[in-house]
Amino acid sequence: MRSIVVLALATSLALTGCGRQQTVGRTLPTVTAPGQTQVRLAYHGSVELGRAVEAGLDLFGVDADKGLAFGQVDQGGLAALQRAGLHPELVAPDSRMGIRNTFDKGYRTYEQVTTQLHAWADQHPDRMSVKSAGKAWENEREIWTTRITGPGDASKRPAVSFTANLHARELVTVEVAMNLIQTLVEGYDKDPAIKKMLDTRVVYVAPMMNPDGHHQAEKGGDWRKNTHKFAGGTGVDLNRNFPFQWGLVGTSNSASSDIYRGPSAASEPETQAVRDYLSSIPNLKIGMDYHSFSNLVMWPWGWTDNPPPDAPMLSAIGKKLAGFNHYKPEQASELYATSGTIRDFVYGQLHVPYFTTEMGGQNDGFDPPYARAQQIWEENKPGALWLISIADDPSQVTRRTGIDR
Repeated sequence: MRSIVVLALATSLALTGCGRQQTVGRTLPTVTAPGQTQVRLAYHGSVELGRAVEAGLDLFGVDADKGLAFGQVDQGGLAALQRAGLHPELVAPDSRMGIRNTFDKGYRTYEQVTTQLHAWADQHPDRMSVKSAGKAWENEREIWTTRITGPGDASKRPAVSFTANLHARELVTVEVAMNLIQTLVEGYDKDPAIKKMLDTRVVYVAPMMNPDGHHQAEKGGDWRKNTHKFAGGTGVDLNRNFPFQWGLVGTSNSASSDIYRGPSAASEPETQAVRDYLSSIPNLKIGMDYHSFSNLVMWPWGWTDNPPPDAPMLSAIGKKLAGFNHYKPEQASELYATSGTIRDFVYGQLHVPYFTTEMGGQNDGFDPPYARAQQIWEENKPGALWLISIADDPSQVTRRTGIDR
């Protein structure tokens, strides 16, 4: 188990202007990304964490039980956090927490994902097909989507969507989505429960929605956004760019920010492709978007603290999912307010319940050792299969208890 080692709390507090003397002989830790320093921040509630993000904290993840946030800031961000009344601690850079992606052996590249998806479809054409939703910003890489169902007329079968890797550096999400595809496609002939599921459901999986960004992460880059170049920086946070309540809260209008929302709603080709893909799925009933990390299961809304129209159903589903993986369930705004997200877009505009799983803990980060990635899939496999099982009528969760495969 890796741990975060606080190197210079006194230095941190002096640097951010809280009036304490700098400890003699202590220096800032070596910065491993240009202009960035890794920090740990104690916070009290969603409003305070939201202030930190809007002040410039590139949030990696949280330990919600301890009220600790982990991320990185530039020099100006440290001062901005202090002005917001917050006091970050500088910590030793940790390759699992961001800044450096190790891309451990076993993680698939974009090319390997492409090859594997088409191989599965070629091997099992009766149950799986692959289609591009469109090209990413660089106009080279396709955003691949898969459709998985049993033979026969599937036109009236309820559909479930799983999406992953809007944030490029969250490598483990691709592996979880790929494991889900493999489990369904190869399990059809082996597991009667999966066969029954696919004979009565249609499952759509998009395992890598940000292929250009993922390509950067494959090279060891700390890359969250897409690769759209602007005068003030590179990339748009695709999960702040969706055309529902765009630009309201938890975003930035600065291209240098890791939560840059883009020049307009759905300005990015990736967002447009995923928007149109999700909007075109017949009989879409429920879905999940995979992120890392923080061990959370979240449901709409993220843009407001007000409860959503289907609050009892969403809460019941979220809590059931959390019962499988033992993560913390909450309305997304309880973490901190965000807008322009895929989750709120699907629920708010398509009127389909959509959830977010932030998988893995502090010691996992975005790219845990590949063996751990497999364990994370095992944590989330029961919930994914259960979500498929209730697609005929998600509201059944409020009428029944103990629903299983």
